[in-house]
Amino acid sequence: MKILVLGGTRFFGKKLVNHLIEEGAAVTVATRGKTEDPFGNRVKRIVVDRYDKASMQAAFRNETYDVVYDQLCYAPSDAHDAIEVFRDQIGRYIFTSTQAVYPYSEKALTEEDFNPNTYVIKYGRRADFSYNEGKRLAEAVLFQNAPFPVIAVRFPYVLGLDDYTKRLNTYIDSALRGEKVPIENLHALLSFISSDEAARFLAFAKGMEWNGPINVASPASISHQELLSMIGEISGQQIQVTSTIGEGGSWSAYSSPESWHMDCSKLLGTGYELPLIGDWLPKLIEGIMNKGD
Repeated sequence: MKILVLGGTRFFGKKLVNHLIEEGAAVTVATRGKTEDPFGNRVKRIVVDRYDKASMQAAFRNETYDVVYDQLCYAPSDAHDAIEVFRDQIGRYIFTSTQAVYPYSEKALTEEDFNPNTYVIKYGRRADFSYNEGKRLAEAVLFQNAPFPVIAVRFPYVLGLDDYTKRLNTYIDSALRGEKVPIENLHALLSFISSDEAARFLAFAKGMEWNGPINVASPASISHQELLSMIGEISGQQIQVTSTIGEGGSWSAYSSPESWHMDCSKLLGTGYELPLIGDWLPKLIEGIMNKGD
C-alpha cells in the first residue's frame, strides 16, 4: 500500500508513521523539511509547503497514493488545495480533525452535532479563523466537494509523554508546587485519548469502509474533579483550585465553563476498541512525574 503523510514528524504523527512502516506500507512523509525525523531510510521524503498550492502541485503532480493522511490541514483553503492537488490521484483521504468542531454541551456530543455537509463555506487560511472554525470549514469543504472518500477523525485532547504542548504537565507541576489551579467548572466532563491510541486508530482507519466524520476518544468521560483527584493521589499532593483569575491571568489548560465530551457509539459499533481512561492516564501521570520536565 502506497501512503502519503502530510506532517508526521511530531507527536502522534510520528507514531502513525511507525505503525504504517511496521505494517509494510510504502510511506512518503511530506513536510517543510525543517524537523528531523527518526525514520531513516524507511520512508521517502518530499519537501513541500503545505500552505502553498503551487508547491503542492509541483510536489505531487505525478504521484498517486492509496491513502493520504493530512495532519496539516487547518483551514478551508488548505482543504480546497488538497482536493485540487489530489483529485483522481488517491483512493482515500484521512483528515485529522478535532472535537473542537463542537460547542460545549452537557450531553455527550455525537457526529450529528456538527454537520459539515450543510455548513456554509467561506475560504481563508489558518490566520483568518479560530482553530475551531478553521477545522469546521475544512471539514465542510472536504465533505461538500471532495471527489474521493474522506474520513474526518475527530479527536479530543491527545495526551502523551511526547505532547509538546505539555498541558497535562502544568497540572502536575501545580500540584507539586502547591499552586492553585484556575478552573471554571470542576464538574465539567472531558474526553481524552492517548497519543499511542490516536496513532493506532489512524493506522487502522486506512482500511475502514467509512466516508464521513467519526468521534475517536477513550470510552467514558472524566470530570475535572476526577482528573485533579487522580493527579493528587499519584503525586501525593492535593491540588488546590480557584474559580477566579486575576487581571492578565488565564484558565488552566483543560478548563471549560461546561462539559465538552464526545459520544463514540459509532466507533464502538465498528467493533474497534479503545482502552478506558483509567487504564492509561494514571500511568501517563506517573511517567510525566518520573520524566520531570
